[in-house]
Amino acid sequence: MFIGSNFLCGLLGDPSAVNLDEIKAVVEKISTKAPKFVVKDKVSFKYKEKGKAPVNATGVCQFMITGENMNVEKLAEVLTA
Repeated sequence: MFIGSNFLCGLLGDPSAVNLDEIKAVVEKISTKAPKFVVKDKVSFKYKEKGKAPVNATGVCQFMITGENMNVEKLAEVLTA
C-alpha cells in the first residue's frame, strides 16, 4: 500500500485484509475534494519480453482512492486498526 495526502493505493492478495467500506467512509470525511474510488478484483501483469504470456490474477483487491489534503496519519491509523 502507498499513502499520500492526495492518494491511497494498494494491491492485496487477500481482499478481506482491509475493510474498504470503512476506508471509503473515512476518506469521504477527511478529503477536501470529492474522492474517486477504483476497486478491481482482477489484475494482469505483463512481461517486457516478447512472447511471454501475462500473469492474470483473480480474487485479489487492487484499489486506488484519490482525494485532496487527506490526513495521512488518520489513514494509517484506520489501515492498521
